[in-house]
Amino acid sequence: MNILLINSSAPVNQIIQTCLSGNNITITTNGNIDIPSETDLIIFDIQLMTNNIINSKIPCIILGSEQDEMLRLYIEKTIAGGDTEVTYINRPFTCEDLNGKVSLVIGG
Repeated sequence: MNILLINSSAPVNQIIQTCLSGNNITITTNGNIDIPSETDLIIFDIQLMTNNIINSKIPCIILGSEQDEMLRLYIEKTIAGGDTEVTYINRPFTCEDLNGKVSLVIGG
């Protein structure tokens, strides 16, 4: 699976790479990049959400915290307004949590 990880925290990025080893993970700190067409999943920090992500129609996992609740609800409604699968995971999380979210969004 091709995963685009948009996050500025190196420790969190390392955890995600460990949890999702075996996948092709591209890391960037800028959500305004051109999202590669072969991307199967976008994982992004809630603070780095951009129109590129919203308009991509690619399944998403949002990284956030409990303090981000109102923003999370807005983003989930905006992205999931179509057929795009989207879910949210609070930091800190376990590999089991993350892999469960990936299965939920990707469907298997």
